[in-house]
Amino acid sequence: MPGKRWNEDEDTYLINNRQDMTAKEMSSHLPGRTSHSVEIRISHLGLTQECMPTKKIPNMTPDQMKNFWSRVDIGDRGSCWRWKRGCTKDGYGSLGINGKVYRAPRISFSLYYGPIPDGKIILHKCDNPLCCNPHHLEFGTKKDNSKNKYDRGRGNNYRKFNFTDADVEQMLMWRQEKWTYEEISQKFGCSANTISTKLKSKIHDHNTR
Repeated sequence: MPGKRWNEDEDTYLINNRQDMTAKEMSSHLPGRTSHSVEIRISHLGLTQECMPTKKIPNMTPDQMKNFWSRVDIGDRGSCWRWKRGCTKDGYGSLGINGKVYRAPRISFSLYYGPIPDGKIILHKCDNPLCCNPHHLEFGTKKDNSKNKYDRGRGNNYRKFNFTDADVEQMLMWRQEKWTYEEISQKFGCSANTISTKLKSKIHDHNTR
């Protein structure tokens, strides 16, 4: 039995929100639609991350900008600026502006650098979805993001990092010197999560001997 025909309002919703929401998130706002059916419709409409119109961040009033930055734990240039309020289901900070919800990193990038180019998404150099430090953000494509996931050890199908005992000892020394996971990860070309996981595993192994 064929599914319910998609209507113009539903297609418009997909076009307006594809850049900032997952298929699962969009399906929750579309009665009778599953995340799988949303993904199929997006593919049918040709709404790939690379070619579709980007959801633009609207011009913000001074009060709106002040409200945004009040929700960010601002630190120095090299540290992650953590989002302190509500998040999307996939872990990104989010904020409503004029009745629509936008991801916090996209807002930060737009306020600091200007409009995001059409068809581009915002990538984290630090691999921290809660980070709103504009110096940790750059624009790219979905393909760039997939490559970053592989190269930096994120996701399920990531490149395995074979750290030597000397590498781990160096990591532990840097941690004692108050280096962040992000700073250490830059030395090894992987994600901060990879470093954190490795060190926690090392400490666990040591404690269970």
